[in-house]
Amino acid sequence: MTEFHLVVFYQHEENYGAHNWDGEGECPEYWKMKGGHDEIVATLTTAEVVEAGPSGLNALAMDLCTVVDTESFRQYPRGYELITIDSDLLVRVRDALVEARLDFGSNDPYLYMAVAIELRESEAAVKLAMAKLDDPSTILPTEEMDSPWEDYDVAA
Repeated sequence: MTEFHLVVFYQHEENYGAHNWDGEGECPEYWKMKGGHDEIVATLTTAEVVEAGPSGLNALAMDLCTVVDTESFRQYPRGYELITIDSDLLVRVRDALVEARLDFGSNDPYLYMAVAIELRESEAAVKLAMAKLDDPSTILPTEEMDSPWEDYDVAA
């Protein structure tokens, strides 16, 4: 059965005006974009995705997301995506991880970011694929190998 993961993409903003604020009066505002993150907010079946439709998925993503709005920090959703983790993605993540470990070292806690950028996939998708790759029950497709006997007429 195919699982669909609803991923919300967040934008972060930091108020640089709050750094020197003494807490009295209104907080000065000088907001700067500070990147963001993405997270899986729900896992759905095919039937649930079909039943919800695009407007239902949007409503679900907005209901499950975490909005933060303080004097010094804001986090808000900037979109969502429905992803599946298939064997093609697992193979691409596995291969990109090999390269990233050579470039950054195998203990770098941010390897998933390098892989996500390289593959142009969401960080959530790469993290989920990495978790599946760590699961010993995950079986990856093997490459088709040419038979050493294909050039010979060998009766079976």
